[in-house]
Amino acid sequence: MKYQYFLIAIFYSYSLSAQAQTKDITITDTVAGYYADQKPIPAKQYSFSEKIVAHNIDTVDGYAIVITEQTKTRKRWIYYVDLRDASVRWSKKSGAQSYIITEEVIVEQFSNNTSRGLSNDDGTMRWERKPSLIHADVKNHIGITNAGVGYDLHTGNEVWSRNLEIERGWTEHFMANDTTMMIVTPQTLHKLDIRTSRGWKYDQNPNFNMNADKQAAVNGAFMVGGLVGGVIAYAAVGGFQSAGPGKPVSQRIYMPTNLLIDKDKGYIVTDRKIACMEGENIKWEIDAPEGINAKSTLISIGDELWVTRAGGADAPQKKNKNSELPDIPLILMLGKETGSVKSKFKYDLKASFKDISERNDTAFVLLNNKLLQIHTGNHKLLQEISIDDKLITDAHATIFETDRQYLSLKKSYSSVNELYPGNTFISGPGDYILRFDDQFRFQDSLHKTSFYTLHKDINGYLLMHALSDNRGTTLVKNGKYYGHLATSQLFFVDRKLVYMTEKGINIIDALNE
Repeated sequence: MKYQYFLIAIFYSYSLSAQAQTKDITITDTVAGYYADQKPIPAKQYSFSEKIVAHNIDTVDGYAIVITEQTKTRKRWIYYVDLRDASVRWSKKSGAQSYIITEEVIVEQFSNNTSRGLSNDDGTMRWERKPSLIHADVKNHIGITNAGVGYDLHTGNEVWSRNLEIERGWTEHFMANDTTMMIVTPQTLHKLDIRTSRGWKYDQNPNFNMNADKQAAVNGAFMVGGLVGGVIAYAAVGGFQSAGPGKPVSQRIYMPTNLLIDKDKGYIVTDRKIACMEGENIKWEIDAPEGINAKSTLISIGDELWVTRAGGADAPQKKNKNSELPDIPLILMLGKETGSVKSKFKYDLKASFKDISERNDTAFVLLNNKLLQIHTGNHKLLQEISIDDKLITDAHATIFETDRQYLSLKKSYSSVNELYPGNTFISGPGDYILRFDDQFRFQDSLHKTSFYTLHKDINGYLLMHALSDNRGTTLVKNGKYYGHLATSQLFFVDRKLVYMTEKGINIIDALNE
């Protein structure tokens, strides 16, 4: 993405003359790393006397917005730095609690519930309004207030207004994709198009009393999940303490929900129902079968919705010692149009579901100790691979990537892996790499421990790759080792390499060509 989003909470207000601020920047020579022949790679370091707490680098227009804070006094300043010559175009004192940086404005949010937009060009104020934001979408430059008003971050003008039925402090929200915001309340789940405010509302708990005491508080935590079946999935696991008028808190009502946003539809599974939302209405709704609840996973597979059996503490259990385990499928296959059950894939009830990755007509299902390959057309089990490693028992184990020869199983969502042309695989720490033949038959497995990420010069000036790891960046040019940099956060601006440190901005004018 061209622009990055930073929201940093800070809590004091001070002032300092603009004249004194630019004098705090010092320029020194430094060594960024070494070429393959051990010659140093020189760089210029532009240092601030204060700690950098937030920054946004625009690699196209070639500037950086830098927000600094003095450690002892908590004084803060905003700098506009031209990365082509490292000059400061303007600087300004700031007393905001948090910042939102877009390609045109810096939005300051203050403790008095006020937001103010400053022009990136010169730091002048474009607009000011109340209340402050509960969410800002930088890509679409839309800000949303808790009063249900959306406005343009660049102009400050109102774009839309809608009654979202949100009680402040009772709501969690997240972006399901570039334009879709999901809003979770104790009773309902809202889908909102941040450009138009259109969307739907699903009643998660119709028996919930919304006339509860206004002092009642949310005591649960909401967690955002990762990619499932190529789209964002969300799991909210929260609790709300309800209290009738004049009565103490009487009970805790949990509202766990799993949501899948797939194109123009939303699929929801709760402890009671599975539903499909389209437009502003419920397209279909069915009762959740035994073993299916809000801890089940939703996956979009062609024209089918796959719903997995709940795992962990919610996995099926024997009713008594002599009873048989209930006959509950591992995966329930539903038709997307009607919600009708098309098939049930049954498997060992003791198996704990981890993840699914789908490619063409094959779905890989990762369990706690097995990897299943299922044909997505006829739902038949094609092969079953035993994996004897602690990786799969890890709570965060997941399938990351597949192709016709390799399948990567990674340990945590923080790892980054890449499949490279020529069947070269570079993987994250603790990962398993499974190799298949041309017919997708399992061959063997590899265990990789290196950690690399691929970077490219998107502007086309340098014929090099930067493979970043925790120890820095290895430079590769024309397929050969070229050098090493002591950073893993590189940006290309024209023919320069720019990277941030805690002290300031380092600029490498040019590499040897």
